[in-house]
Formats: sequence, C-alpha cells, structure tokens
Amino acid sequence: MKLNIRSYTIRPIIRKLDSKLYCVPKRKKLINKAINHIINVIDIIIFENESKTTKEYLTSRKYETLKMFLSFVIEKGYCTLTQEKMAYKAGVSKPIISDLIKWLEEIEICQQIRTVGAGKRRNSFYILTLHPNYLYILEYFRTEWYFPLKMNPLYSKYRIELNELL
Repeated sequence: MKLNIRSYTIRPIIRKLDSKLYCVPKRKKLINKAINHIINVIDIIIFENESKTTKEYLTSRKYETLKMFLSFVIEKGYCTLTQEKMAYKAGVSKPIISDLIKWLEEIEICQQIRTVGAGKRRNSFYILTLHPNYLYILEYFRTEWYFPLKMNPLYSKYRIELNELL
C-alpha cells in the first residue's frame, strides 16, 4: 500500500518517533543476528511459494543488497534514506534497490510511506514489519496522520523479540 504525506518535512516526524523508539545497539553481532532472523522469515515465505530459499531465489547481487537494506532499517525499525542514497551506500544501481523494495512490499516485510512536498517526491519511510517498534510506528501514523495502515499479520507470527537481541 502506497501512502503519501503531502507538503510536510519529515524532520518533526523523526524527532517525535526517535524519542520513544527502542534502537538496536550498533553492535555488529546484534544487527547481524536481527538481519539473519528476518532473512529466515523471508526464507519461510519464499519456500512456501517458490520452493527455494532467498539466496537461491535472488541473484547474489540482490541478496547482498537485501542484507544492506535490512541493515539500514533494522536499527530503529524504519529508514528515511532516498533510494539514490541507499543505492550509493550499497554500491548498486537505483533500479536494483527499487525492485528489492517492491519485492519486500509484496511479501509484506516492508511498508513504504512516501513524502511529497512542493510537488516533488522526497524521502520515503520504509518501515520494517518485524521490528519491535512496528506497532508504535503504526500507531503514530494512524493517530497523527490518520493513515489507514493495517497491522501486518507477519508481525505477530515472526516479530523480533527484544530479549532475543540482548
């Protein structure tokens, strides 16, 4: 589902969200553990539909890009980087990032909220549906912005528990 925030900067939104969210510590071991958990969930989803693992289903370049994208969103449960910046940081082209995000939206691992200001596209919110902060982020957008976001059923089935990360 693509939703738009019109004519508003995202800084106040980030300020409000960051003050109340749990952040995964920037220790490589914890971030890798969370990324592996999410990739295992993706493996389950892909195996049910395609009878392949994620590594077999995606090209090696897209698989590495998937890990990089997850590292962007895993810390707080959301990311506001532009696709151009993500592509630059991952060392891939923008169409690869764009295809990967569309694919993650299809399998309901990620939700995208686009921001539009002065008639131009701005940064988007990419929300990780398996993160412990997912419910708070969802509630924030429902109450503050009146977005008709629905809770993803994958969250209750496969969410990352805080005690798993610590």
